[in-house]
Amino acid sequence: MIFDVNPGQAEDRINELRAEFPAATIYSKMVNITDDSAVRHAILETATLLGSIDILLCFAGVVGCIHAVDMTGIEFKRVLDINTTGSFLCAQAVAKEMIKQGKSILATTAAFKNYEN
Repeated sequence: MIFDVNPGQAEDRINELRAEFPAATIYSKMVNITDDSAVRHAILETATLLGSIDILLCFAGVVGCIHAVDMTGIEFKRVLDINTTGSFLCAQAVAKEMIKQGKSILATTAAFKNYEN
């Protein structure tokens, strides 16, 4: 299940994934991941639709394409709300569902650095 606030923007790419991996079940759902109620509901729907939740890969993120000295507090809070709070809400909801399913939970974080020559 792919959550996105605007899954229509990624529809072509999602269809490419479906074609590339025909044996995989790939769905998308419109979800505002900053809304904890919406996230919980979407996770429950996903578990029902797919039969279980086995893993979460959270790539939520936006960037404030503005110089930090010009960014407003509202813009900064939006970036944090999506990138940090949204990721937490997804992880929390998935963890609760996986606990109900009697599954082990593994949480990882990764940092990537682009080294230029």
